[in-house]
Amino acid sequence: MFWITKDKTIDFAEYGYLTKTVNYKQIPSKKFKREDVIGRQGNIKFSDTFNNKQITVLLTAVDNNNISNRRLNAREINAELIKDGKLILDIENDIYYNANVSSGSSVEFSNGYDEITITFDCNAIAIGRIAGKLTWDDLDIRWSLLNIAWDNFEWGYISTGPENIIVENCGNIESSPLMKVVTNGPITIGNTIISEAGTYNIDTKNQIVYDDSLVNQISKVSGFNILAVGNNTIALSGSYTSASINFEGKDWVI
Repeated sequence: MFWITKDKTIDFAEYGYLTKTVNYKQIPSKKFKREDVIGRQGNIKFSDTFNNKQITVLLTAVDNNNISNRRLNAREINAELIKDGKLILDIENDIYYNANVSSGSSVEFSNGYDEITITFDCNAIAIGRIAGKLTWDDLDIRWSLLNIAWDNFEWGYISTGPENIIVENCGNIESSPLMKVVTNGPITIGNTIISEAGTYNIDTKNQIVYDDSLVNQISKVSGFNILAVGNNTIALSGSYTSASINFEGKDWVI
């Protein structure tokens, strides 16, 4: 199991911990909103989003000869657990969850072993870590091939003029990715219209647009691209002659 923050990657196995999933909610609970309607008995219930997932894991370290080392390891891990991070479980190492440890963790020390219980508050939607679909035999890929940086996995394309591109969502639900665009002129990318040259970060999930200096650019952009499961044909048009288009966090898994 891995916990990745902007400062460090914690591989719990390297610290001598065996991991066990204590509680893992496979499908998160839905958010509900009820509205009363005049002239109608009862109310109308709306639901279109999910609550966060709660994932609890038990870490066990057995080392009879070095109690002080176990304490130091626990302190080093705690320093990273208080930060937001990405959680990668051994049982699903092709995806990660954006998460935090909001309720803290508990530990039981003894002479022979330590047990640390951690509850992660995870975004309901997991993000794919690698390009393409995995087959069952692929799941046990060596970690060296799957290590990810703090930034999400990107799928990129370079275009020199109007054309169609294929963007595949390898997850199992439609996704609202972050699209990063650098263009030398006006360009339309599917449902997204960019009115002039520049650098744009188009956050479909939160429906905001900003440049690399974090200045809001929503006035220069309209429309957001949602990716269905599987291949998505996206038309590119406009007077641009050079454009870099990257989709970040495009594979959503639930």
